[in-house]
Amino acid sequence: MGGIGKTALALKLAELLTGQYTAAQVYLNLRGAHEQEPLSPSDAMAHVVRSFDRQAAVPESEDELRGLYLSVLSGKRALLLMDNARDTEQVEPLIPPPGCLLLVTSRRRFTLPGLHPIELKTLPPEDARKLLLKIAPRIGDHADAIAELCGYLPEALRPAASALAEHKDLSPVDYVKRLEDSRTRLEFVEASLGLSYDLLGERLQARWRTLAVFPDTFDVAAAAAVWEVEPDEARDTLGELLRYSLVEWDEASGRYRLHDLARLYAGSRLSEDERAAAQRRHAAHYRAVLAL
Repeated sequence: MGGIGKTALALKLAELLTGQYTAAQVYLNLRGAHEQEPLSPSDAMAHVVRSFDRQAAVPESEDELRGLYLSVLSGKRALLLMDNARDTEQVEPLIPPPGCLLLVTSRRRFTLPGLHPIELKTLPPEDARKLLLKIAPRIGDHADAIAELCGYLPEALRPAASALAEHKDLSPVDYVKRLEDSRTRLEFVEASLGLSYDLLGERLQARWRTLAVFPDTFDVAAAAAVWEVEPDEARDTLGELLRYSLVEWDEASGRYRLHDLARLYAGSRLSEDERAAAQRRHAAHYRAVLAL
């Protein structure tokens, strides 16, 4: 999910692995969350090649460039951090030769040979509280309330704590009241979630924002009812949204949910007509469920 801390974790891991990959550590933003300007594999490979030799003549053919890329990295202990990847097609040509390590972050789920995926969740409550208190110790006993209002999302926790660290005349009590206004919390994630939202086509955008009518978890049947589609189509759509990290899935319960701040953002994009229609279908579905 946007704002979950993917880049920060990858940078920390790269730092910890410096001693094992001594030839080079190369960072590159693949701009995968920018629909109009993701970096091409050729541009990414050329960047790595020129990291070793600024004057290198880069072939125009992607196949030839791939060969040069592998040759430059061959026999080296290099770590490549490719941040913000778009999909398999963008990353697969960047797989380095043995001895090198490729770290990839992405909002989208995809598979590749040799890939060991780690799905980042929101911070546990205890860690969220520690982060808040490390930035602004005067938060004190209000840390748990602020962490919950921020949805335990690092992108929201950091600015919330920074606001209290920087504004000494703002009391934690008053700030908690301010955070209870959804518009304040939405400001923390609007830019990040907006990038993920913009990657969706119009159909997926419309269906995702409609999920804001669910106050908590929901199943495939409920989503199908709100979207007025067959369950199989609803399951496929939820699978697409899951790949974009815009819904969460709990395997134990077999239910989906939107992160609290994602729900706020989705709801902010609903028109009044969309909201009213979705709420009617939501109510009709659960009335039928209760009648069983």
